[in-house]
Amino acid sequence: MEIILYAEGLFKSYNGNNVIKDISLSVSKGDFLSIIGNSGAGKSTLLYLLAGIEKPDRGKVLLEGKDLFSLNDTEIAAVRAKKTSFVFQFDNLFQDLTVLENVMLPGIISGRKRKEIKNNAELLIEYMHISRIRDSKPSEISGGEQQRTALARAMITNPEILFLDEPTGSLNSEAGNIIMDILKNLNKEHKVTIIQVTHNITNAQRGNRIILLKDGVIQEELTTELDINTKN
Repeated sequence: MEIILYAEGLFKSYNGNNVIKDISLSVSKGDFLSIIGNSGAGKSTLLYLLAGIEKPDRGKVLLEGKDLFSLNDTEIAAVRAKKTSFVFQFDNLFQDLTVLENVMLPGIISGRKRKEIKNNAELLIEYMHISRIRDSKPSEISGGEQQRTALARAMITNPEILFLDEPTGSLNSEAGNIIMDILKNLNKEHKVTIIQVTHNITNAQRGNRIILLKDGVIQEELTTELDINTKN
């Protein structure tokens, strides 16, 4: 399999506390990688480093062979805008915009034609099963619908890699299962490479790889092959 993302010798500390300690890993195109571990293990920090949001103290991250941290901030942002998207645990939707407008926003910022962006946004909203709330504001919809809106927004730029930080962490099991079904379909049907942080082992097993992080190091890597219809 072709390597799309490669990290080598990552170190990251905060206030003298070593959070990430000499982590190296590779991600192939089409992987669905889950990062698990106890609170404080460094899961989210590692995700932010891999996504190019945080800079390591040492080490490098290559996205399709390009060292992200050899670029300036503007260049990193441009690469990330074209190649990756990030979904946070809390959706960070704009409260004054409708669902449709929230989904369209990154595409508009990228400079693409508004008509094209709107058409793509409508298709994504339908794919996420939130068409009936397209004109609603975030405060008027459920937490699961908000997260599906955030996921649609992340996909509007057609990213090759989707990073997710606890995508179901604030949701009940039913809403969480809907999100995980959508992610599995994006990975299998649309070949989107997914890297997620999760505390839920069942959600972690939706993918093909699991990394167990402990005290800032990879303690173990597992391979799993579960059916697409696996449920909690």
